[in-house]
Amino acid sequence: GDTQDNTLKNDKELWGAPSRIIAAWGDTEFMSYHGDNRSSSSVRLFADPSFSTSESEALLDMLEKHSDGYFDVVNDAFEIPA
Repeated sequence: GDTQDNTLKNDKELWGAPSRIIAAWGDTEFMSYHGDNRSSSSVRLFADPSFSTSESEALLDMLEKHSDGYFDVVNDAFEIPA
């Protein structure tokens, strides 16, 4: 491996961060700078495939089952300046 390779960690549990991934591609057979052909995201590589809800729904479900309680802090009256 090179200095950019990282060890894959078990990211199944919701209190841990998902794995960050990056991708780049091109239209030629030669290796070169990718320009705008790039993407990045976060995924749970070790997620339970039988668990089909979104991550936010899974977190709320876990909080309801395992915590003493939780609450949302929101500000509905805040206007985002344009």
